[in-house]
Amino acid sequence: MSLCSTNYISSNIKIKKLYWVIERLGYKEIELERELRNSYRKCYFWRPSNLDLTYVGVELNISKNDNGKIRVETRTRAGRSYVELTQQNTTIKTIKDFFCGTFETDYGKNIYMNPEDCSPEKSNIAMALYVQRWKFNNALIPIKIFAQFMEKSLHKDTLAGDLYGMQVGVLPFTDHLRPCVVSANIQLPYIIGAWENYVKNSYLSILKYVNTDNKIIKPDRLSVDDLEKIKTGESSVEECIVSKFSFQRPQTIINNFGQLDKKLDVNAVFDKPYKRRTTKLKTSIDEIITLRNQIVHDGFIDAKLTDKDVKNFLDEVEEAANRLYKLFAKQYEFKANFNF
Repeated sequence: MSLCSTNYISSNIKIKKLYWVIERLGYKEIELERELRNSYRKCYFWRPSNLDLTYVGVELNISKNDNGKIRVETRTRAGRSYVELTQQNTTIKTIKDFFCGTFETDYGKNIYMNPEDCSPEKSNIAMALYVQRWKFNNALIPIKIFAQFMEKSLHKDTLAGDLYGMQVGVLPFTDHLRPCVVSANIQLPYIIGAWENYVKNSYLSILKYVNTDNKIIKPDRLSVDDLEKIKTGESSVEECIVSKFSFQRPQTIINNFGQLDKKLDVNAVFDKPYKRRTTKLKTSIDEIITLRNQIVHDGFIDAKLTDKDVKNFLDEVEEAANRLYKLFAKQYEFKANFNF
């Protein structure tokens, strides 16, 4: 659940000084929603400077004069990180130190938040890798909802002549027109895009937050465009380097991580089949990526592809993501957290 606090300070303070302190703490002002304008002077939001460590951020609102007091409210939502909860406590203490007054939290009057009342990750690498697994989980939710919608919308137990039915293979010359087949085909590129993004950003997190003594970062890997992005702050050196790698096919992923940290046995992630299936994850994922490339680059429709095939593939990439995350947790000594 959310954790909230309120600092009560005198309305005689210089309000601009309060704004200055809050901004020095790293908060950025956000636009007040219309329904809040009668209650608050300003609203702010804080997130870590490294956005890949952001869970939920810290919300801060400054009330208008209320019986001679100004209220400064903070809130972190459920799922907050150790970094965010620490920032919330630091904010409460700093405002108290600068402007006196009193404060209340969900723990009581003048009692700070329990520093353990947050997600368990404490190190940067644990936080960064959890965030990426969390994002991947969220990225797949729309596909799962869409699958439920299609299952309810399509006609079941109908003759093969019904274009909106789910029976394929009886009239193969019409199957490529069926919504059940088209939907199965167009879901693959999205799923693989989310998968590639997860693996790439996990790789980037390890590159940024773990001393692996790798030789990935070399000046000759950076282009003029890369240097310009680094100069303007649009990208980091690590992001420019990693953007040149591919993270779709299992063997390429294995090779990339092997160069980054030789102690990571990523091959074991893909070498084992999923559940009781006979095909290795490496092979089944690779086959689907080949089909994805045909769909994207050639406008190809696989008339034999069904929602069941997509569901199986979705299960496989989730399993591969879980295995990777558990491998990272073991190697970098943190507990894998699947509380999304």
